Amino acid sequence: MMKICIVEDDTNFRKALEITFGDYPQYEIVSFKNAKEALDGIDGSFDVVITDINMPKMDGLQFLSALQEQGSGHYKAIVITGNASVQNAIKAIRLGVKDFLIKEKNIEKEMIEALERIAKEQERELNALDSKANTQKLQASAPKSPSKKNTEANLVESKRFIA
Repeated sequence: MMKICIVEDDTNFRKALEITFGDYPQYEIVSFKNAKEALDGIDGSFDVVITDINMPKMDGLQFLSALQEQGSGHYKAIVITGNASVQNAIKAIRLGVKDFLIKEKNIEKEMIEALERIAKEQERELNALDSKANTQKLQASAPKSPSKKNTEANLVESKRFIA
């Protein structure tokens, strides 16, 4: 199950997202009405943070920056906005945002597609970690090759036996 944090000050839009994601049993949704509330309520258990950019008191990009400084877990971020600008897109990229979506008619569909991409990425990351752990286990259980010193001692002992 993917745990998702939604930070959106527009009550109607936030509720629409909650309803949309509620149709997907693989998503657990926790929503906050502003960035300050989210900073107080978020913990390291979230997989994805979805935040609006334009919010009062603290915008979504400031929120993501504060979240990184706070060290509140390892998550993927999606930014949503009604007023896209190149400057905000660049800031979002620098913060490591996975997707930058504009609030339009099909945003729910785009958001589900973004979450599916993130889920696939997380699966690849887990598979890579599993593969690395299995390689380390195999290396740890493999017989140790003899050291050069032991090999030379065995050779000397063999020569004595033959002579």
